[in-house]
Amino acid sequence: MPRGGKSARGKVAGQPTKRKRDASDAGTLDGIQKRRTDNDKSREEGREWNHQYYQGVKATELHGMGCGWCRLGTPQVPFQAPFTCDGRLEFMSGTEGKGSGCIRLCGPKDYWGISDTGASDAIFLLPFKHIEQVIILPTAVKLTGSKMAYQVIIVPTGATGASAVKRQYPQIISFTWPGKAADDGLSGGVGSAADPASDTYLSILKKVMNEQLEAFQKSVVDVLEKTNDDLMNGMKCVLSPPMRSNVKSKTNGKLHCLATGVLFNSESLKIYLPFNSLSKAMLVQTSKLAT
Repeated sequence: MPRGGKSARGKVAGQPTKRKRDASDAGTLDGIQKRRTDNDKSREEGREWNHQYYQGVKATELHGMGCGWCRLGTPQVPFQAPFTCDGRLEFMSGTEGKGSGCIRLCGPKDYWGISDTGASDAIFLLPFKHIEQVIILPTAVKLTGSKMAYQVIIVPTGATGASAVKRQYPQIISFTWPGKAADDGLSGGVGSAADPASDTYLSILKKVMNEQLEAFQKSVVDVLEKTNDDLMNGMKCVLSPPMRSNVKSKTNGKLHCLATGVLFNSESLKIYLPFNSLSKAMLVQTSKLAT
């Protein structure tokens, strides 16, 4: 299991970051995704990126996190963050009961060196206990011939609210997911037992996620379950840069009012505000409406 990495959560909120926060922009992660064999500084930056989902907790304190049974293994799917290439997911059960496992995000190849076994790839471990919310959305743009119908957003507990735009790590995870019947592309205990006649890629993903999240009284939020709810499905809006954030310009996106919180989603930026973290909200009428 990888060693625990240094956390960036203690940095001053307004401190300049080493690189842009926007994991969806072309070239944003170009530097950090390059192989980490140059020098000690390069390797340390790589470890900080690679271990961001420990959120400052030592791996040795997350007992059994990457162990246990593989409940679900997936084929390669396109990621938008924390890396911008295809990657796989493995859902591990852990050894201390439900909720003790993790999600393994298998990303850039040969990150730490050249290996035929995948031992040098960039593999992120996200403990289920560090997940604030999992949200399923329809993909914004459907490519011709593509079966990627859904966008899956996983919000770490350390990336809620202004943390997503004021801190470098942890990043909100985003990847696209197939909209088709289950097939032999799925592996693991649940994936291998899926029935193509009744199970889909989406239903299996939600089943495995909910199996672990229920230990924390949480469940996947699927926006597609309420297609007639405009507030939940999202309204177009413009986000003005919060004070002392890494966002320097207004951003067009959609605002989703979910049962658990508010999600701002755009190609370049994602912010999630859990309702239990809000003390109040204000609705300010624009000058155009006032006249």
